[in-house]
Amino acid sequence: MRVVGIAGRYCAGKDAVVRILEARGFRSIDVDAVGHDVLAEQKDRIRTEFGDGIMRPDGSVDRRALGARVFRDPADLSRLESIVHPRMVDRVRILLAGEHGPMLINAAILYKMGLNALCDAVLWVTAPAAIRFLRAMKRDRLGPRRAWERIRAQRGLRPQCNGPQVDTYIVNNWGSVRMLERAVGKALSGIEAGRGTDG
Repeated sequence: MRVVGIAGRYCAGKDAVVRILEARGFRSIDVDAVGHDVLAEQKDRIRTEFGDGIMRPDGSVDRRALGARVFRDPADLSRLESIVHPRMVDRVRILLAGEHGPMLINAAILYKMGLNALCDAVLWVTAPAAIRFLRAMKRDRLGPRRAWERIRAQRGLRPQCNGPQVDTYIVNNWGSVRMLERAVGKALSGIEAGRGTDG
């Protein structure tokens, strides 16, 4: 087992799972951070596609304004993804090639991007929508409407939605940190034993 994907819907708790696994010796690739770099690289094309309203005065992309727009309109979201996703996948491939120990690919839309093809197994992190809604407002300081828009935008995300089949292990994250640590430990044991649970 060299590469484990960490996936799940918005505010399910993927970063908490990553921290637990990093403490066990894994190194992680944060695909959101990769996306920020690609947004900066593609800012001129994004400005052409979406207009000056999603740009800051310094010429950088206003990610909050862009997010507010694309999470309201599936067509806009698809346009943005067609610009940034291929470059993000290429960067993840390059980052993996430079590493040799156990790795994590932390990506909410891991399957949608086809990054599951790079993984030996995937942990699908899940939590009830009500809990994710409260986390969104607290963590990202979103109002109720924007928090719900983001949750609704990912309602179609689920494991194994495209690409090659990869063993998937469900990790429930609705309780305490200790409960999450136990769930992650159980999933790792399943990976080592080759017992996947397709979502």
